[in-house]
Amino acid sequence: MKQSIIDELRVEILAQLKDITPRNCPEIYNEIKTPQGYANIERRIIAMVCADGITPSGAIGQIESQLEGNG
Repeated sequence: MKQSIIDELRVEILAQLKDITPRNCPEIYNEIKTPQGYANIERRIIAMVCADGITPSGAIGQIESQLEGNG
């Protein structure tokens, strides 16, 4: 992916993650509290968007489900 596309995707991911609360996505909410956790979630979202062609919000829902399953 071109860097400008990734930069645009990161802006969209940030906007989506700003809407995360302990009620709607508690696992991701806890994860993104630290810079390392945020980077991990961002990386996973980018990978899913590229590999599966889903939206960042769709990826967030899938990641939350995966994290809940590991809890």
